[in-house]
Amino acid sequence: MKKLALLLIWCVSQPTVAQPFNPTLAQRLQFTIDSMRAANGIKGISASVYVPGMGTWKGTSGISSAGVPISPSVVFGIGSNTKLFTGVLLLKLAEQNLLSLSDSLHAYLPPFNNINPNITIRQLLHH
Repeated sequence: MKKLALLLIWCVSQPTVAQPFNPTLAQRLQFTIDSMRAANGIKGISASVYVPGMGTWKGTSGISSAGVPISPSVVFGIGSNTKLFTGVLLLKLAEQNLLSLSDSLHAYLPPFNNINPNITIRQLLHH
């Protein structure tokens, strides 16, 4: 079970293999983010959509800073939102009995200096 949970986390974190994306859908998605940016006075947007069997579309619209257009390689920090996505993933894995919130952190990760080996997933979620 632990190996399956780690495999799932690893799969989610891996980049997708380049596949042909429907050009008509890509144009519609690009038009949508261009329109949303203009209608809402947004400085810039970066979006990505994964469609099983079709691949990943990446689109940008607007600027990052004066004279610097946003490109797919621009990285935006999402700050504390990362904790939300990680927490939801852990709760979904627990819901499917692939891990337990009472499991030790070190059941899934190697030991780290100055980290108590008895810390549980539940304790991390409460942090």
